[in-house]
Amino acid sequence: MNESFFKRFGVADKNELAKVIRERDEVNIERQQKEAMRESVREYLLGKVDFELPANIVADQSQLLLQRQYTRLLMQGLKAEDVSKQMDELKASSQEQAKEQLKSFFVMDAIAKKLEIQASEEEINGYIAQAAMYRQTRPEKLREQMSRDGSLTQAALEIREIKCIDKILESA
Repeated sequence: MNESFFKRFGVADKNELAKVIRERDEVNIERQQKEAMRESVREYLLGKVDFELPANIVADQSQLLLQRQYTRLLMQGLKAEDVSKQMDELKASSQEQAKEQLKSFFVMDAIAKKLEIQASEEEINGYIAQAAMYRQTRPEKLREQMSRDGSLTQAALEIREIKCIDKILESA
């Protein structure tokens, strides 16, 4: 560890580097704890409600999930024949996944309406900026891509769901 090493990380010395690492670790641990609590609330809510979903909607959602997974696997560089093999395995779980996602959507939609929660444009922009940073692309370019592939709507729903669960955790 020398001066140029510390400059790469924007710190002056070993102690400052340790402090920065410790602060990042604390932020990561807090984020993981929050996500674990959110997941517990999500599971609890879904376990408390039971309703039938129309078979055609479940089938459509299941097909959409399979298409997304197929595209994701191809984009990861897998060969088409390898993807086809994995798709057979994924088909079995896609039906249950589709039911779970739809159930979650309807439950969170009801909660959002009751608590009057929406994702603001500012929150969506923050989500895009963070995702763009991770993907090392420009936010405008990512927004355009998300608009084309429908994931912009999904991002707004995800933000709304997080806000709903956080509101529930606040009052718990």
